[in-house]
Amino acid sequence: TFCGVEGERYEYETNMLIVAEKNGIRFTEVPIETIYENGNKESHFNPIRDSIKVYLVVFRYCFSSVLAVLIDYTVFAFSIKADLSIFLATYLARLCSALVNFFVNRNVVFKNKGNFVLQFVKYILLVFFSGTASGILITYITEYVSLPITMTKAIVESVLFFVNYCIQKNFIFTNRKEESK
Repeated sequence: TFCGVEGERYEYETNMLIVAEKNGIRFTEVPIETIYENGNKESHFNPIRDSIKVYLVVFRYCFSSVLAVLIDYTVFAFSIKADLSIFLATYLARLCSALVNFFVNRNVVFKNKGNFVLQFVKYILLVFFSGTASGILITYITEYVSLPITMTKAIVESVLFFVNYCIQKNFIFTNRKEESK
């Protein structure tokens, strides 16, 4: 299970814990005595570099999301100006941004080469349900709260950002053996 885990040193250890949790492998913390030789002069821990490696997946997801947002907002704004309904504008914008976002998330963010068709179907379902939730929330919020539609969309999409990350990480781009067939 751990042979395919990517990373080195601290990054590997963190990734190994994530894989263990995803695969339902139980683990327990065991206290050990730390022995430093020569005042720990041989430690190669670099807090900045090693922390960046650990959080790189989150940074890549943020970049991917910013790209998707730019595509989504551009298409949404043009669609609203063209007098399309909020739902149609939302779905059209989501479709355009989703195609780019799927490939970036699969290949760059989560680096997962699992079953392409299964991942794509799951991703499209997420896009559909996320788009529906976005459309419903934007419609009702703009109807009952006097906020500009683009500001409402920004608030709604910010909440969906975190929800979508969790769903993609845990259900779409997983490292489970049965999905890599």
